[in-house]
This record gives sequence, structure tokens and C-alpha cells, in this order.
Amino acid sequence: MRLAFLYDIHGNARALDAVLEDIENRNVDQLFVLGDIAYRGIEPERSVELVRGLDAQVIKGNADEWIVRGVQEGEVPDKVIEGMNQERDWAHANMTSESVNYLNELPREIKEE
Repeated sequence: MRLAFLYDIHGNARALDAVLEDIENRNVDQLFVLGDIAYRGIEPERSVELVRGLDAQVIKGNADEWIVRGVQEGEVPDKVIEGMNQERDWAHANMTSESVNYLNELPREIKEE
């Protein structure tokens, strides 16, 4: 069985396109997305759309949670929290409420089927 694990996409839909093409060429049997789908990159919405269109098990990463509710004190060094929340606000503003809700509803672990 061929497995593929994707993670730390961080809104880079262009790179995700290339990785997905490579995965398709390798005849992968099961795909897993291990979080951090949209935060920080220039295409947060398209990154979520691509992941949603996959036949994959997907879990929520910390950056997915940050899209939903922002970065909170104690999660990152104090000196970077303001900038990180500005990045989060930009990404959130460039996503549909449906995509933000998708991230919110993701499970935190993969359940054995």
C-alpha cells in the first residue's frame, strides 16, 4: 500500500498543485493531510479548496486553529504575536466563511477505520 502525507501547506496552493500532480503519478492508495493548510501563504482559500477536493483524511494543525480564532498569548513569543495575528487577519479576510468553518470542524486526530 502506498501512502502519502501532506502537511505545512501554509497557503501555498501553487506548490500544492505540483505535489498533488506528483502524488497522482505515483498511484498513491491513501492520502493524509496533517494540517496547517491556509495560514501564511498567498492563496489560503484555494489551498483549502484543493484539500477539500481530495479523497484524504485531514486533521487540524495549530495554524488551522489560528485561522479560526487567532494566535493567542503563550502560543508564540510575545514579540511576534502582533505580526502573526496581522497575517491571520489577512488570510481570514481572504477566505470564505465556509472554508474557515471547514478548518474549524477538522478533527485533531485520525481515527482508525
